[in-house]
Amino acid sequence: CLDEFIRTAPAATCVVVTEDAPSAFGSLLDDEHILFVPVTEGMTAVQKWNHGLKVSQRRFDAFFLGADDLWPAEGWLDEVLNVQAVTGAGCVAVNDCVTDGNALGTHYLLTKDFIRRCHGGVMCVPHYRSWCLDVELNERARAFKEYAWAAKAKVEHRHVHFGKATMDDTYKRGYGVHAYDQLILQVRRKHGYPNDFLGVMD
Repeated sequence: CLDEFIRTAPAATCVVVTEDAPSAFGSLLDDEHILFVPVTEGMTAVQKWNHGLKVSQRRFDAFFLGADDLWPAEGWLDEVLNVQAVTGAGCVAVNDCVTDGNALGTHYLLTKDFIRRCHGGVMCVPHYRSWCLDVELNERARAFKEYAWAAKAKVEHRHVHFGKATMDDTYKRGYGVHAYDQLILQVRRKHGYPNDFLGVMD
């Protein structure tokens, strides 16, 4: 899917936070559209997303929450940017071809200003490990009147949960923390989503 992001959003830079050896990416290592950020094994998905924001924050004005099971359609980024320009929203969710974005946006573009002002200076609230971070983000964005859904910006989420992928070790690790993340969400929602964590932005 990395090739598809490069092809469909040539003006953007893909920040790839990875445990994989450089050899796994072949010729993509020299691609000017990719910023590789190597990390050691053991980091959660949330930790990786936040680390990617930390190391790239000075280069960009907005950040999209990507993953290796997303498949973007033609024109998706142009549509997201158009919706952001028209609405002024700091959080613009894409159409993941599964979830109704009027109810929940699972993947989204966040402006740097929104991240600082409305989301504690992080891409993902670090109390979560894999799940429910999108729910808190959505509820925060709506509370600040900063949420918009780019319904025409299709970025298909080919997750095993939707029957669009086969189970592998990454998904197994994710399901292993599902109940934990749901409990964290319940507790944090009860307390009004406090910024009780350190941001990663300067």
